[in-house]
Amino acid sequence: MQMPESLIRMGASWLVGEHLRLEPALGITPWWLSRADPHMRVLMDEEGPFEKWAYQTMQPRAASWTRSSPA
Repeated sequence: MQMPESLIRMGASWLVGEHLRLEPALGITPWWLSRADPHMRVLMDEEGPFEKWAYQTMQPRAASWTRSSPA
């Protein structure tokens, strides 16, 4: 069974993040720029690994609170 692209991308990104998190000279910033941002763009693209999800039919959640009018 072949591992889904989304899991490979998230796993690889996590491993690099753990390595850089402990790097005193660099910190986590290179991870955001070189790993997280590019991978998230691919993962969240409408034609990316989650393309079977119906992005067009997803609606924003309604607010769970209402604002009362001033008395």
